[in-house]
Parts: sequence; structure tokens; C-alpha cells
Amino acid sequence: MSNSTSMQQALLQEIFEYSGGELLWRYDRAPRARKGAKAGSVMNHGYKGVKISGKTYLLSRLIYVYHYGEIPEGLFVDHIDRDPTNNKIENLRLLTHAENTWNTEKSKGFHVLPSGNFRTEITAKGVKYSLGVFNTQAEAMLAYGSAKIKLHRIERIV
Repeated sequence: MSNSTSMQQALLQEIFEYSGGELLWRYDRAPRARKGAKAGSVMNHGYKGVKISGKTYLLSRLIYVYHYGEIPEGLFVDHIDRDPTNNKIENLRLLTHAENTWNTEKSKGFHVLPSGNFRTEITAKGVKYSLGVFNTQAEAMLAYGSAKIKLHRIERIV
């Protein structure tokens, strides 16, 4: 761990106290940032942000650094339960960009063909897998869900 990371983590631990998924101000900083008050507010897309020295940071990232130190380049803080307001440390983990996109409900995994059937595909570790063509959306979703369980396995603990 580099000194800048330790200082960053140390600074967060100096400014804040962690309690149940929230950062609380350790001392008065501004009229709305009073000692003991929850830091941050909900921003666009439902994530909580905290402004420090004029710059806004995602609360989830601050909490991760508060507990574990530096976030390695190329990794993202993921909310395991997909709730961007649940910043309890046990709900946060580091993932690559690809793994982070797996933990979303946006991907349907299929598209409708001109025939009205459903072609199902999934990509894992840069490889695209064709899962077949199905008569119903339910069948396509079931095939995609089964493949997702097998191929999008995330085994990182932290």
C-alpha cells in the first residue's frame, strides 16, 4: 500500500466515523455538515455522494477506502444487492468493469427476430455464446438466466 493511499484512508478516518453503511462527520465542517450528522446525499441514479473540498465522491467508494485502503486501478465498487443506497461494508466488493456489468438487471440477454422468435446470447470473459433461438420470451429468459449463473460467477469476497 502506498503512502498516498494510507494518507487518503487516514484522512477519511480522521474526518468520518463509519456506522451501519453511513459516514458520520467527526466534527462540524459546515452548517449542513455537523458533528454526528450523516455525510452526503442521494445524487442522480440513486447513488449517495459526499462533497469534500469542493469535489463530490461516491459514498460507496469512500466507505471502501475507509475500510480497506486504495482501490486498485480498473476496479469498481459494486453493491452486491444492487441497491445503490445500501453502503454497508459487507454489501460492497471490488469488481472489474465486465463483472460489474454482470450485476445488473438491464441486460435481457435476448433479442426478437423478424420471425417473432427470441435469439439468446451471453458474453463472458470476452467470448460470446449463442444459447439458441426460442419460441417465447420466457424460454429465452430462462436460458439466459441459467447461462448467467454458470458464466457470470463472481467469487471475489471483498
